[in-house]
Amino acid sequence: MLLLYYWIKFEEKNLKELWIRVGAAAKKRFLPVHIVAKHEQTGIQLCSTLLAVHHLTGSDYTSKIGTKYSALRSSPKKFLRSVAQGISKLEIENCIEEAEKYLVQVIKKGNACLTFDELRFWMYHYGNTASILDLPPTSNSIKLHILRAFYATFEHMNLLNAECPKLDPLEFGYIQQEEHLIPIKVAVSFPPMDELVPNCNSTNCSRKTCLCRSAGLSCISFCICRSTGVCKNPYDSKDKNDNFNLNPKFYFH
Repeated sequence: MLLLYYWIKFEEKNLKELWIRVGAAAKKRFLPVHIVAKHEQTGIQLCSTLLAVHHLTGSDYTSKIGTKYSALRSSPKKFLRSVAQGISKLEIENCIEEAEKYLVQVIKKGNACLTFDELRFWMYHYGNTASILDLPPTSNSIKLHILRAFYATFEHMNLLNAECPKLDPLEFGYIQQEEHLIPIKVAVSFPPMDELVPNCNSTNCSRKTCLCRSAGLSCISFCICRSTGVCKNPYDSKDKNDNFNLNPKFYFH
């Protein structure tokens, strides 16, 4: 990844060819970096985003999200052109927003969702997800992942820049424990699983067969009534969108 990204700089220094040995034993071969970097299916523009693609979808520094094949098919040039190009607060916020859209496509290409929270909702209601444990991470979690990927990408993009400012990893999704950097995890307290009221399967919540209604709780976006648009649960607030704060079940989901 690094050699493909830096090839254009090596070429500016009049390097004509660059070969790297890959594989092992019978599969050992030499890869022409100078050709791959300019191939019509890769090209300089794609190579400029490869570091971001690599760290966003799983590297030695970050967790795995999707597959590398899916990552390359999800329009990285469209979403990741500005990743780690600037370190102002606004630039980082814009980068996080675009990177989250990109990772949504890596997980579910062609989906209209823009955030992981929206994707979780869609997959729960309309996908083949058998359990909430199989859902992708929340937006809060994925944003911390993106920050860590941003940090790693920025460091690698500026290896040859002696004047590059040093970023504080503690501001990019890490905490320090003794001499180690540990990824921050989103931890939310919730009751034991067997004490949680399951989301209701009622289409309109007009009877006490609605589990939320019988428990005196408002319905949430994961309840079936939300997909029908009709909810007669008297404990619902006037806001019929997502009453997350009224129902402790949400924090588990």
